[in-house]
Amino acid sequence: MTTPHAIEHRRRILSTGRECRLESARAPFLKDYFVLAFDTVQGDPTEEEEAELLSLALGEARCLAKEKLLDPGAFVIIHSGRANRRVIHWHAHILLVSNRWQKAWLYFVLWGKNVLQAFGLRKDARTRRVG
Repeated sequence: MTTPHAIEHRRRILSTGRECRLESARAPFLKDYFVLAFDTVQGDPTEEEEAELLSLALGEARCLAKEKLLDPGAFVIIHSGRANRRVIHWHAHILLVSNRWQKAWLYFVLWGKNVLQAFGLRKDARTRRVG
């Protein structure tokens, strides 16, 4: 389970005035993991806001990778559509990876998590709210 914490916390305001936030997250076996999340009380973003949020995620990923790994291209962004995400509000995952082994490990961990969820061995909290 991912648990946001206060090590890294940045609020961002969209051009529409709605707010999202970037938070550091903890997950077993993964480090340098962040979530850019849209506030749940605001409801789903419009298509324009979603595009702005993805653009913001890309910018934040580049900044974090440069800041922490000295390489602005050392990241992976994951965004799941409404039909297959685990929580009900819009969010993007930003994971910093500096080499192919770290990227392979990331996908292995995600594979394991999703297999456990598919077989019902890990709770799929689709109604869970983060933040």
